[in-house]
Amino acid sequence: MELVPAARASGQSRAYSWNRFATPNLSIGAVLAGSGHEFVFDGAAVRVKLPPATRAGDDDDARLRVLEWNESDAPAVFDARDVDVEIDQSSTPEISAVLDGTAAADVSVALVTRIEQTAERAFDHWLRMLRWRTKLWRAGRPDRAHTARTCTLYEHRTNRRLAAAPPAAAPVARPLSLEDWAGIQRALAERLRVPLYYDLYFEGREHLYAGDLRGAVVDFATACECFLKTTLEQRLPRSAGDEARAYVRHAPPGALLNGFAASLLDPRIETVLRVRATSLEMLFTARADVLQGRRPDDLTSWRCVQFRKATGSLLAAGEALPAGRPAPPANLDAR
Repeated sequence: MELVPAARASGQSRAYSWNRFATPNLSIGAVLAGSGHEFVFDGAAVRVKLPPATRAGDDDDARLRVLEWNESDAPAVFDARDVDVEIDQSSTPEISAVLDGTAAADVSVALVTRIEQTAERAFDHWLRMLRWRTKLWRAGRPDRAHTARTCTLYEHRTNRRLAAAPPAAAPVARPLSLEDWAGIQRALAERLRVPLYYDLYFEGREHLYAGDLRGAVVDFATACECFLKTTLEQRLPRSAGDEARAYVRHAPPGALLNGFAASLLDPRIETVLRVRATSLEMLFTARADVLQGRRPDDLTSWRCVQFRKATGSLLAAGEALPAGRPAPPANLDAR
């Protein structure tokens, strides 16, 4: 991380911090090269910048790598390997002392450490917002191939190579578009927070991709429970007392699925609950088994894919609520 004197007027800021963060599995339309997002985080102005097209290449120092070419042999899609994060710093006595060269060394180190922690949280906020608004759940997550190699079978006596498994293939994600980029900026400008249930859903997809079926079950089931309780509490009439709200918050999973508050649910969500009833019931049962230390006998990759589809359908129904109808709060803080 670097602390840089501000080269331009930026309110009362005399300096800004600069960090560069790796962004594996982030592909962008070539038109987005050099684009940025601006938003406020913890009261400070933040800028997240994609690498410019001039930083494209095939060497290790290249910040962009061409993934697709168009018919004119010009880059169409880039793999964006990192982004820059700049944060304007308030003109505090500590910042002034560092700029004037009068700060003690230990004070400078402590200050930069605090600023770097803020930059990491701002980057994480931006990345989670990107995943939520685009549903590109693998953006920013490293490939399994970076941490594990393929399995190879050898003969002991001669060390002869007998067979090898194919390398793990990462899901192919679509590149970010101009429309995606604008939508992310709007959400950042409105200071929305990623709903907790979407964070859980994306974690479940990552666990499923990594082969951790029990972790996927816990994440998917908790995402569904969080979504349903958030939606129901949001749609309770104002006349509902604290006892009714407490019942919704502490309702067991079975009660969320048996229609005890069907009149409060949007028909789109109610339809998903009806169509996916079997998968959702099995999902909550499987989570109970996992949390109690049991290994569900029927917990297979195929079954977890059905759980993933049911969870995704439920969350998508919530996002599709028509305008003017109460919706789950989009600014639910995810911590």
